[in-house]
Amino acid sequence: MMHQRRGSVVLYALMMIAAMIFLVQGLIKGVFLNNRFTSSMLAREQAELLAYSGIQLAIAQLSLTDDTEADAKESSGADKNAKPDEGKKMKAMLKRVLPHLNRWQTCKLNKKTDQVDGTIKFCISSEQGKLNINEVFDFSNMSFKKPFAEFIRGLDIKPTLKKGEVHDRLVEFFKKRKKRLYDVSELLMVPGLQTLDIFYNPPSIPGKGKSSMPNVNVTLLDVFTVWTDNDKINPFWFSDSWCGMLNLRRAHADDAEKQKEAFKKVIEQIKPETKPDWDQQWQIVEPLYGQKPKIISSLKDNFTKEFGSTVYSVLSCGKVEEVECQLLAILKEQAVTEKTAKPKDNTQNETKTEPGGQAKKMLKILRIYWL
Repeated sequence: MMHQRRGSVVLYALMMIAAMIFLVQGLIKGVFLNNRFTSSMLAREQAELLAYSGIQLAIAQLSLTDDTEADAKESSGADKNAKPDEGKKMKAMLKRVLPHLNRWQTCKLNKKTDQVDGTIKFCISSEQGKLNINEVFDFSNMSFKKPFAEFIRGLDIKPTLKKGEVHDRLVEFFKKRKKRLYDVSELLMVPGLQTLDIFYNPPSIPGKGKSSMPNVNVTLLDVFTVWTDNDKINPFWFSDSWCGMLNLRRAHADDAEKQKEAFKKVIEQIKPETKPDWDQQWQIVEPLYGQKPKIISSLKDNFTKEFGSTVYSVLSCGKVEEVECQLLAILKEQAVTEKTAKPKDNTQNETKTEPGGQAKKMLKILRIYWL
């Protein structure tokens, strides 16, 4: 009997030890998973904030800073109350933006100085380098407007749609829809277009010892837009997909360094106050896109006669640890009129804003897409 009791005690002890090991293992696993989940969620929150920060960096590049205005006034010899030279302001903006147009810009952050270890990447494109699908289609007659009908018939989107198919399928789609698009993504319902990627992906940055390569495909939101105010395209701000469709030189990730002199030459040639004829003055953008293709002459009536852009898209990516958050924002330049008046009572330090003052241009976020 004593031997049986001893055996049962040993068995009971082993069962208790096994249960304790099981419980401890579960506790350790739960703590580990909880810590990992908390760390992942924290990294995601930080990555989202960095993605938003990329939009603000793009706005800073596209906006005219106080330093730019001060330099413009100083170089023009004007007094402090004079209006800065608009041409100098635009050229200053182009020096920041043009070498990186349709390309990634990367900012690496350090926890010691920036409170977080992470990366911000953002890419600026112009919506005026794309075709406004709502403006070129006549919804009263259910057909494309005359200047654009032949143009769209000549489009081919490789490898899915040949010449003529883009036009016919879009007409058929709009006849059924009978109203304007609210968003370009609705074109995914058009047979053939659903095979395209919807969002633009800038050319990848090459590794050490490797040559940069341009994109070979086109993307839906890089071909069409609904955010511009007219039916024209600005060749100075061609999107990467339009460069591909027109057989122009496409963006490379390292162009800001390797094509530095080309960008400098282009900016020196432009005169913002003039109205360029792109068919006759293609040499202005030739360092960027290469020799003028024959199709440019037939498209000359579809081009704007200006250098500036007022509507942009910004692709921004924030990365913390292994977590990435990416978004696309549509920005539009709007004029804000304000006038700051000094208070009559000298004891007050506040100022007030009155209507009728000088107009300032600001970029407003119209829409954000989370990718």
